[in-house]
Amino acid sequence: MTAPPLDSSAPSWPRWIADLRRLLGIRPQFLLSGPIRDLFLTPLAGQTVLLPILDCLWEALALHGYQYLLVHDRVDGLRVHPDTPAARQFASRALDQDFTGAPLPISLHRLPGVLRALVSADVRAAAVIDYASRVPVSVQQLTEAEHEFFTACEKLAYVAHPRLAAPDPAPRFNPILWLCHRETDLPSWFILDNEAVHRLTLPAPDFDERRHAAALLAASFVGHAEATAEQHRLFADSFARLTEGSSLHGLFAIAQLAEEQRLPLAEVGDAVRCFQVGALDNPWKKAYLRERIQSAAEELGRRVKGQKPAIIKTVDILMRSVMGLTGAHAAPASRAARCSSPGRPEWGKPSWPAP
Repeated sequence: MTAPPLDSSAPSWPRWIADLRRLLGIRPQFLLSGPIRDLFLTPLAGQTVLLPILDCLWEALALHGYQYLLVHDRVDGLRVHPDTPAARQFASRALDQDFTGAPLPISLHRLPGVLRALVSADVRAAAVIDYASRVPVSVQQLTEAEHEFFTACEKLAYVAHPRLAAPDPAPRFNPILWLCHRETDLPSWFILDNEAVHRLTLPAPDFDERRHAAALLAASFVGHAEATAEQHRLFADSFARLTEGSSLHGLFAIAQLAEEQRLPLAEVGDAVRCFQVGALDNPWKKAYLRERIQSAAEELGRRVKGQKPAIIKTVDILMRSVMGLTGAHAAPASRAARCSSPGRPEWGKPSWPAP
């Protein structure tokens, strides 16, 4: 899927990336927690694209002359990111290791030595402890090897110094970046009592981020090329509203589903519903059900006496459920359905959103 050009209203780097870049000269280690497995809006070559966290980090650090990321996790061991010949050669020379082949298995006992070489290297580089939540088997009861590892990393945080590296004129640390789901996944004495470890909490995507991601993903829907600017705007707004609480990775998955099912822009609600409940067919689109819901307020008014506010609210809830909307999403439509003028209900004429 090709992303459209970056427009003037597009977001720049995520806030946590901006904070990370600003603090590279004064903080040697960072703890990144939250939705770390999401996708992130990343400016790249005049466009905004959706990238996983390692790629987003790399694009941001490369702007400051960083030449590679050294990534570790307990499954694969050590590997170089990005996986290019140039990055592999830089890492192999700087760390006296052979990174030209498969990832290198390494124990927790040996890992601090590699990290020590990286933070003191004369080239720009960063270490990423991926899946850091899985390093300790039990954070309340560390093994001897785990305790030694975190102690060594704590010491590294205090003995590291910012380094100069051309062409960047500013001294910056070769940082260690910890990727965790929660801060509490690591020992509290290492995180909370260590001023050298800066904590960055990644937030869930807000409405504007989801709307921008939706605009990038519109190419997955049939008819996007022929749609007007207003249709694209309405699509992005609807996609963002319907995915309240979702990750950008979830939006990407919905777009993939829409591409597979050949769904048009106007049926973005069906794509979201299919992703959420696993069924593309929407029984509420059947004509006889729509007709019954359209007349629900009038029918209930004949059967239930003296409960007009409760009936109106019940019909509103039913309509929002049918359309897959929350109360917040449907509030303007609900008010329009209830009142033809302020304070005066108009019976039997709910405002049914266009399919």
